Amino acid sequence: NYIHTFRWIYSRLQPHRKKQFWFLFAGMSFAALLETIALGAVAFFASTVTDPDVVLNSRYVTFAKQFIDAGFLSSAKDLILVSGVIMLVLIAFKNGIKAIVTYWMARFGVGIEAYFGSKLLNGFLMLPYKWHLTCNSADLINAVSWRTYLGRNFFQPCLNIFNSVLMVSIMMTALFVVQPLVSFIVIVVIGSAAVFIYRVIRNQIDKVVSAARDYQIAINKETTMAIHGIKDVKIYPKENLFVSKFMAKAEPLSRILGVQSFYSQCPVMILETIGFVMICLSVFAMFLWINTSTAYMTATMAILALAAWKALPAVNKVLA
Repeated sequence: NYIHTFRWIYSRLQPHRKKQFWFLFAGMSFAALLETIALGAVAFFASTVTDPDVVLNSRYVTFAKQFIDAGFLSSAKDLILVSGVIMLVLIAFKNGIKAIVTYWMARFGVGIEAYFGSKLLNGFLMLPYKWHLTCNSADLINAVSWRTYLGRNFFQPCLNIFNSVLMVSIMMTALFVVQPLVSFIVIVVIGSAAVFIYRVIRNQIDKVVSAARDYQIAINKETTMAIHGIKDVKIYPKENLFVSKFMAKAEPLSRILGVQSFYSQCPVMILETIGFVMICLSVFAMFLWINTSTAYMTATMAILALAAWKALPAVNKVLA
């Protein structure tokens, strides 16, 4: 159970490490919020370029002009220039924050490795000398090296999953506020795909991986028996027998690995297809049931395209 393991690790962290975790969590939340705001800025810029006059006279821009006394937004060209500059500033700022958060996530994971590694090393060094005489030093080194699986291979990926969940949640919430009908279609489509991937594709991948592991073990067993028993192989001509046994395992393994590669790519292909289906269904809904302008439709399409570009890989990462 990954959640139980995460809680076990967290409960044994030092107090200052726990504070660092929550500061890091706040940074991930802020980065996810900036990602959504930058997405909205890109969508607004796309709609402005498509139909600047409609956007300039919309109630949102009119309210913004009155609120900040923006007399410089007097023409469509001014609106395009200002929206483009704001978009670039937001993208640069959110990428900077994202880079800083990524840096501290890596440092936090390695810091956990150092803490638990020092505990293991100290425990080994404090044991009596007679105990060390009865143990293999290589086993002790491997035990201390286990710290990398705790930090970089477990805790840091957990932080990446948290980051992905936050980004998807904030993006879906913002999309629901902007366009409830479209967001309902998106949530239904993505939710159905997530359930299908998790319950069907994941189970198939687990079965194929188990079969590939068994075949690989059988191949290694046959090879080891032939090499270590080379004397008997030569005395009783069994070269062809061992080669036949090897090929009997190796040929099915190629098919199994091909199926494994296929299932591994399925989530990406399914989510990519869903992204285009999501955009098309939303456009059809706005075209058939909602009387919208070209600028509004372009903005919605831009939001959906960017959400698909950012959110769907994050969903795939969480499900994996």
